[in-house]
Amino acid sequence: MLILKDHTEGISDISVSPSNESLIYSACFDHTLCQYDINSIKRTITFEGHKKGVWCCDHHPNDNIIVSGSNDSTVKLWDISSENNIENITIHKNAIYDVQFSKDGNLFGSCSKELICIWDMRNRSNPLDKIENESKSKDDFIYCLNFIDNDKSIITGYMDGTILIAKINDNNPDSKITID
Repeated sequence: MLILKDHTEGISDISVSPSNESLIYSACFDHTLCQYDINSIKRTITFEGHKKGVWCCDHHPNDNIIVSGSNDSTVKLWDISSENNIENITIHKNAIYDVQFSKDGNLFGSCSKELICIWDMRNRSNPLDKIENESKSKDDFIYCLNFIDNDKSIITGYMDGTILIAKINDNNPDSKITID
């Protein structure tokens, strides 16, 4: 068993490098996203820039970018080799609960209480697709997402127990399947 106690606050998410399983990334309530080498049991990079706790992270399949989402309502893309923040996305109004890259790495998604956004990695100025939370309950929010169907659809989970499956870039309401 290996125990690495380095953060001063809770860890909310972990991502593993697709090319080197000894490199892990932790999203933490202390406002940081950190890289650790579990072979040397050391923190090797600290990505700083979020103003509040980092709730989620995901690693790009080609191993050069990591995305993070925070309680400060921002999504940040980080270049791992330069350790620089390369993109700040501020379209959400609430905390980001999940971020995920598509399997091929061409897309990534972010979700918050009110909104799911799908982004094209080649053009991140505007979302490729947006799905707004249509629930009227203040406690019903979008909590997680993932890509399915060869990255043509997403599946999301809501705090009220709903699963939503939707085709990407299809504004037809009939293309959304809700499972209660």
